[in-house]
Amino acid sequence: MKRSNASQEKSYLRVSNKMSTSIHMISHCFSLGVGLLLTISPRIHAAELYLDQLFPADRLVSLEISITEKNWDKLRFQRRDFQSALGPDRQFAPPPSPYSYVEANIKIDGVVFPKVGLRKKGFFGSQDTERPSLKIKLNLFDRGLSIDGLTSLTFNNNKQDRSLMSQFMGYAFFDAAGSPGSRCSYAKVTVNGKNLGIYSHVETARSQLLEREFGNTDGALYEGTVVDFFPNWEKSFELKVGDPDSGLKHLSNIINALNEADGNSLLGESATGKAWVPVHGRFDETWVSPGFDDSSWRDVSNAVGYEHGEGYESYFSAKDDFEDEMHGKASSLYLRLPFQLDDLTSITPGKIVLRTRCDDGFIAYLNGQEIARHN
Repeated sequence: MKRSNASQEKSYLRVSNKMSTSIHMISHCFSLGVGLLLTISPRIHAAELYLDQLFPADRLVSLEISITEKNWDKLRFQRRDFQSALGPDRQFAPPPSPYSYVEANIKIDGVVFPKVGLRKKGFFGSQDTERPSLKIKLNLFDRGLSIDGLTSLTFNNNKQDRSLMSQFMGYAFFDAAGSPGSRCSYAKVTVNGKNLGIYSHVETARSQLLEREFGNTDGALYEGTVVDFFPNWEKSFELKVGDPDSGLKHLSNIINALNEADGNSLLGESATGKAWVPVHGRFDETWVSPGFDDSSWRDVSNAVGYEHGEGYESYFSAKDDFEDEMHGKASSLYLRLPFQLDDLTSITPGKIVLRTRCDDGFIAYLNGQEIARHN
């Protein structure tokens, strides 16, 4: 499975009598400046190309694409939209792909593959009309065409990584640690002679990878896009290899195991609290404190936000709906939820479990101290 940002969102869990917590969202981005020098070695002139040749660490793989202008324009201008990709229906099935294959001819390290399928790929961060991330389906037109049985090739444009090193180093790190996963190399990509620059060539996870890493192709391989192991979300994972029935059973078992914690609920779904959409920054440093005065904030239940489309209406009552305050105006919300503990010594350190449902993200505080975040 892949491990696969959204708007800022802030909320606060408040615990009276010695404890309080808060939930809010902050995203951080950073980049690492490094120097990178790779060269293209002499092309491999061979009647066949082998899979192991496509992941060198000391040279660039050469990918030359020949495609009609009509097909290239059709490919590069296709894109995702938030409503279909992030809508509530994704709980019951993976979001539909907006990308379709077009015909192209390719040459990999000098080896010609005529008439293959080529499409754009990626979620939102890699969207680009000039140098899109690409997926190649070798056997779209010729069912017998493959490279050592692999029929799908993946080339990522690294749009969000100026160093071009995150994917390459990440896959190398996990490989060195003995973790099963894809191989990765660099590729120089050209389209009709135009140099699109350096891409990451990531081994597409299919049965070849399973055989190499696990010794067999038994079981199921899933990809997760904007999903997590939430109750009743097993169908949101996309099956890549294996039997869907047994695969779903395993996913359900994982979800049940992760969500069956022992202990008593300190703050349930019926809890009430106070919420406020920040219109200034005066409370940014103080609102997470147990003694903060939130008497002027709105009374809410333990579910706040808004649904501009459809699918999440059942989560919000009228008093918990913040569409008027937030839609097109604000991306953060502060939520304070108090709860009472009669005996603090009854709590074993490190044994309090926080579970929260969110569509974008949050940061949680307990008595002013950050305890969890998700984005």
